[in-house]
Amino acid sequence: MGISNDDSIVVYDGMNIFSAARVYWTFRYFGHKHISVLDGGLPAWKRNNGSLSDAPPQIQQSKYTATPNDKLVRDLSFILKNIENQKNGNPGDYVLDARPKPRWLGDVPEPRPIPSGHMPFSKSLQFSELIDQQTGQLKSDDDIRNILNQLKVDITRNIVCSCGSGVTASIVYLALEKIGAKNISVYDGSWSEYASDPSKVEIVKGDL
Repeated sequence: MGISNDDSIVVYDGMNIFSAARVYWTFRYFGHKHISVLDGGLPAWKRNNGSLSDAPPQIQQSKYTATPNDKLVRDLSFILKNIENQKNGNPGDYVLDARPKPRWLGDVPEPRPIPSGHMPFSKSLQFSELIDQQTGQLKSDDDIRNILNQLKVDITRNIVCSCGSGVTASIVYLALEKIGAKNISVYDGSWSEYASDPSKVEIVKGDL
């Protein structure tokens, strides 16, 4: 791709903010220092009369060295231990689930052949709640903080972002980083991994 470690990267997609957030988080995991997301994506760029080109990019071969930051990613074993800690009355990391709330509640099927519902102690934060539906951009810092306050989430504590497959979880990650949260990670396997064998995990239905 012609990307080097010192490059400044701006990520965008054609759906306001969607998969660009996942690319952003991936580069953050790689240890890339200069990475950002075009707020509102290509639609916002077009609305603001940004120039467009259909010419293929001129790519020069480069060397890229990733330095993975394991603090930014969580796996199933971490999630299970986090649940067990809270069952034993100990404080745990917040888990914010970016899927649509009906899937979190278990009221509608998943798009994959796995059960719907949610992890014990997780909170529903549908990713679309963080995006202004008129502009396609992330909501203001104050609006995002208000949403988290309503969920009783303290952004100074550890927060794990989850979803169906790790894509929209990255939108929650991006919004949290935007308002200054520091201890954020993404459960990379997300619900598609957690619920893949319902006999081995606890799946909660409804809003308890």
